[in-house]
Amino acid sequence: MGSPHWRYPDQRSEAFEVILEAREGGLTKFAGVTGHDLGAPRAHLEALRRYDLDTVMFPVYPRVMADSDYRADVEALLAECIDRDVGVMAIKAVARRPWGNRKPDTRTWYEPQRTPEGIEQGVRFALSTPGVDAFCTPSDKATARLAIDATERFEPLDATEWVALLSTDEDLIFPLTERAAPAWS
Repeated sequence: MGSPHWRYPDQRSEAFEVILEAREGGLTKFAGVTGHDLGAPRAHLEALRRYDLDTVMFPVYPRVMADSDYRADVEALLAECIDRDVGVMAIKAVARRPWGNRKPDTRTWYEPQRTPEGIEQGVRFALSTPGVDAFCTPSDKATARLAIDATERFEPLDATEWVALLSTDEDLIFPLTERAAPAWS
């Protein structure tokens, strides 16, 4: 369930009950939550406090993690995920910036990294984030192929390399703060 669908706390609770009943009834093996905005880690943490979930999925790429508030929320969520043995999937690992006025030439809704080196850097960054288990490939075939190729050469970044990649040179791909899920009541 993606956090943009969480418009009202009662709808979130009802949706979670349906998902958890489906898992208990054998209709699905795992239950998790995904979110695509800056409030996702905080909302996911609250969901984990309320429900027995198997996975969480949220953005992890150098620009978004350079935001100190977002990073603090991610670190709190990852600590809880480690404590509870909850799987963590990173999304947008190879994101670069929003399209802005540029004409999209890939099938992603954001502009991805363009070079094999940039894509490999994004993959290494996401997979070197402590607590992240895996990442989702981008929806563009060529970019996805390069991301998959990068996993074949994967070497974790050390902490110094990881911090060095934090960058505020580009705009966030989804400045959706105004549409982020409201706090749980």
